[in-house]
Amino acid sequence: GADRWTASLDNWAWGRPLVSSDTVYVASTAGTAYAFELATGKQRWQAESLQNETRARLVLAADTLVLATDNGTLAGLDPATGKQRWVQRPAGNPRLLVDPLVTDSTILYTSKHGDIFRVKPTDQGITERLFQRG
Repeated sequence: GADRWTASLDNWAWGRPLVSSDTVYVASTAGTAYAFELATGKQRWQAESLQNETRARLVLAADTLVLATDNGTLAGLDPATGKQRWVQRPAGNPRLLVDPLVTDSTILYTSKHGDIFRVKPTDQGITERLFQRG
């Protein structure tokens, strides 16, 4: 079928879009998150870019939209406005390239090298390493 709507981003998108209620969230590979109305494609907001490549998909946990960049920077965004609530960088600058696992209030990321990190979006993105590949 025909496209219902299209959108312009500052770079191409790698990760899958996230749909929540009536909003589509997507991140560009330039590290910029966007929100669009599901029905019309009208842009609701464009977040401040993290200036680093992003391949992992955006996730929503504990009313925080979380963006992870390839260099390990994590940003917690307000899903209604795109405003940054917090920015964290786990020790060791892990490359976060794969989609995370989301539970009610925790996000688990694996790094390129097999380390596992837990992110708590409600606690200013406090991140801890759960497993380090030997």
